[in-house]
Amino acid sequence: SWSAVETAEADGVKSAWKVEVCPSAHFCATVRLDDQARLTSICERSLYWLHGTLLSAEQSPQSHAESTQISDADGEQQQPHDRQHLNIPSLRNHDVRYKIFTNTPLPPEHALRKAVLGEEDSLPVTLDDNGWLAFKPGTTPDQICNVTFARKTEKVAMFMLCSQGIKVRAVLSSGWHCDGDGLKDKIPYTDLGLDVDMDTMREWAGGTPVHVNGALFNPAHWIDTIITHSIEVSKGIRNLCSNQ
Repeated sequence: SWSAVETAEADGVKSAWKVEVCPSAHFCATVRLDDQARLTSICERSLYWLHGTLLSAEQSPQSHAESTQISDADGEQQQPHDRQHLNIPSLRNHDVRYKIFTNTPLPPEHALRKAVLGEEDSLPVTLDDNGWLAFKPGTTPDQICNVTFARKTEKVAMFMLCSQGIKVRAVLSSGWHCDGDGLKDKIPYTDLGLDVDMDTMREWAGGTPVHVNGALFNPAHWIDTIITHSIEVSKGIRNLCSNQ
């Protein structure tokens, strides 16, 4: 069964702001800031080796427009097609997606980091009086255009599950997605992701014999377990919505 993770650990995976910066058509970086808009990390935008849909939502055109769960190729929330329905949740109509991705941190001496952060090694942003991300005076139009979106995470809850030697962490987060001119367009978001411990799979892929609970590791079973839990969570969400 799922067990809740202590608040301190949940806060450890929480970054108040996640900002995507694209200084060119061929390079994007993900910058994370704390609740004071100070830099905490920067890495290349995630590279997806596999991004498939296990179950596709069955939606009418209207419910599709109501959805606040429209994602781009990187899995980030994008604007709905119809803004008049922004406050209507669409949890019962959702996709179940399977994604394997990697990302590369950018150290201080990296040229791409300097292209994003400049010589001051920081984004030209600050917080306004309401706590929203805003560009500093003197920020150039190019610097503003390079910032494609920002996400403010306000709440995080975590749960852990260990099933037949496979560790799964569920991360539920909510907050605001900001984009548009000067990041002034704001829509609420809620994300639920199941993060799987990849250590066992890495050892197996590297040619090392791996045993789980006394049995030789079976990658097909590993994948089947992940898919099964994903579909169970999806059914639980649908049942919860049906009872509301």
